[in-house]
Amino acid sequence: MVVNIDCKFGSHLRARREFLRLSLEEVSSAINLTPGYLALVEQGRRSLKLDELYGLLDILKLTLDDHVDMEQFFLEQEIINSLEQLNNDDLRIMLNICKLLINSETKHRQTNSMFFFRI
Repeated sequence: MVVNIDCKFGSHLRARREFLRLSLEEVSSAINLTPGYLALVEQGRRSLKLDELYGLLDILKLTLDDHVDMEQFFLEQEIINSLEQLNNDDLRIMLNICKLLINSETKHRQTNSMFFFRI
C-alpha cells in the first residue's frame, strides 16, 4: 500500500527530524530512501510505502496516533488509491456523489440543530 503524504504531515515530519537533529542522510539511509526523495516526502510531493512510513515514524519516535485518527487516515488513503484508478468521467461522477453526501450531511446537521433550539 502506498501512503500519500500531504504538505502539513510532511512538514511535521521534517520539523520532528530537525528537532531530533537528524540529517536527511541519516534518516533516509535508515529506511532505504535517497535524501532527495525524503526531502520530497517532507514537502508533500512524494508518497511512501506503508513499511517506509512506519520505519520513518519509528526513527522519529512518532506514531500515527500522534497526528491523525488512524482509521480516518487509512480510509482516506484507500479512497485516494481508488480514485487514482478512475478516468475523468468517473471522477466527475464521484465528485457529484461526494457533493451530494456533503450537502445531505449539512442539511442533517442543520435539522438537528434547529430541533435542539426548539426544545
